[in-house]
Amino acid sequence: MENINHKALDKTVFDILSKDFERQGFVWSIDGNRWILTPEAQMQARARGGYTMGQLVHRAREYMHMTLAPDDVTGVPFTGSASRRDCDVGVVIAKNIKLPTPIFSANMESVTNANFATTLAKMGGVGVLHQFQDIASQVAEINSVKNALVKKIVIDGRTYEPAVDGAGRFLVAAASGVKNNYMERVDAVVGAGADILVLDIAHGDSRQMHDAISRVRDKYPDIVLMAGNIITPKAAYLYCKNGVNIIKANVGPGFACTTRKETGFGVPSISGLYDVVTVAREFGVSVVGDGGVNDSGDAVKYFAAGVNGVMIGSMFGATSDSALFESRYNKNAGKVKVWGSASSRAKESQGRPRWDAAEGVVRELDYLGETSVFIARIITGIQSGLSYAGTSDDGKNNLERLARYSRWTLQTVAGAFEGKKGL
Repeated sequence: MENINHKALDKTVFDILSKDFERQGFVWSIDGNRWILTPEAQMQARARGGYTMGQLVHRAREYMHMTLAPDDVTGVPFTGSASRRDCDVGVVIAKNIKLPTPIFSANMESVTNANFATTLAKMGGVGVLHQFQDIASQVAEINSVKNALVKKIVIDGRTYEPAVDGAGRFLVAAASGVKNNYMERVDAVVGAGADILVLDIAHGDSRQMHDAISRVRDKYPDIVLMAGNIITPKAAYLYCKNGVNIIKANVGPGFACTTRKETGFGVPSISGLYDVVTVAREFGVSVVGDGGVNDSGDAVKYFAAGVNGVMIGSMFGATSDSALFESRYNKNAGKVKVWGSASSRAKESQGRPRWDAAEGVVRELDYLGETSVFIARIITGIQSGLSYAGTSDDGKNNLERLARYSRWTLQTVAGAFEGKKGL
């Protein structure tokens, strides 16, 4: 990777972000030396009880030098015109890959194996097979998903569309790190037919990752490439220029992740994801919000920030089809253990030295039940969010309209407590 001219890159990214201010109804005030909302945009915000997510993110930064997390914001209900069952959550995530349900499972060894990836594909999403296993095992899991019998799941009278490739087989993704002989794993999983290759490291805005992206893209120009994790607009620009199709974005909000505690770094998810999306949109690149989705309401807020998909880890690890479930489930207590890929437990199995600081922990969650039913509840919750957003006048509500038209407001800690019912 060539040395980065950060001053030139700053100007390029600033210009992209400035265009978004204008799209969101801001004008530059010479006297105030900042962006301000036009009178019309202010009138709509007052009348409708909230701002667009972009307006809220920009105003928080411009006026309060503050970035926003999911609990900082709450959606303002708007006149609805569609039942939640009629709200469309499908997206084209990259090239010709259409997902009826834009949900990915995290490449955690306590979450995604072939069994889980198959169930998620039946429900319209994509499982990411983790890299913390030998190459032959990962290839075998890809083959298992691709060779599984494709059929639709019906839950209490509702039929779910599966996520399939052009040949009608289930979609599946496979992850790789970028150290040592990583291209050996990349070659194997691409050769086995993984639909999406995921390059995954904790600090994705690194020379090592940028070099790996270029190397993979040079060798496999047609593979759908996801990479991460990043959470800044400059990193997003570099990813897009290097040919990434899907950006895996977020640093530190995951339930089993302690990156912010250990390192002090990370950006609150709503503002960080919005910035990444703003840049990625200029290149037609998708963004998946990874980590911090603790319920369907968080997912709705991520989608309102403009992401094209969400990645869920710990919650999926507490359902029946997740990897190593029987050994992690304490039936008497009704608890399931999950751990992050950078936890001390994971590092031990990866042969890391004891001085290697962990950025994840082992957590216990309540057992969340049958995987397909749990996913169905997440889907329904997202659809309900779309119906409350009331973003359509023609009876058609979708994620794109949610991101463009839904209204949001800041809330106090007491407001967040009130919504969570945290007694």
